[in-house]
Amino acid sequence: MKTFLIFLSLSFGLASWGIAQQIQADSDIEKAMAVYKEAHSQREKCEGYRIQVLATTNRRRMESTKWSFQKKMPYYKAFWTYKEPYYYVKAGAFVTRLEALHALEEIKRKFSGAYIVKDKMPCSSLF
Repeated sequence: MKTFLIFLSLSFGLASWGIAQQIQADSDIEKAMAVYKEAHSQREKCEGYRIQVLATTNRRRMESTKWSFQKKMPYYKAFWTYKEPYYYVKAGAFVTRLEALHALEEIKRKFSGAYIVKDKMPCSSLF
């Protein structure tokens, strides 16, 4: 019985020691993973142009402007982003600046403060 208790206590001690060990990845593997992530994240995004309708620190103003824009210009997809401390309302996804200029002329009739910005966006939204 004594040997059984000693064996049992040693096995629990070894089992808990095995759980506490952590595997550390080789630095070369971490570098390769970083390169892989960078390459694939760049491939998913393309540069294009959008129309920036508003930049504000007031969330309610951003929401009302986005709602108003969608109501007045339903054929341009509007969305908002937040980059501290500003909320941005942007619309459209254009491959060339010329396409964006044509849309800007129309948008400026109702939103006079709008202007063109260069932006990274999902490639699927451009085509």
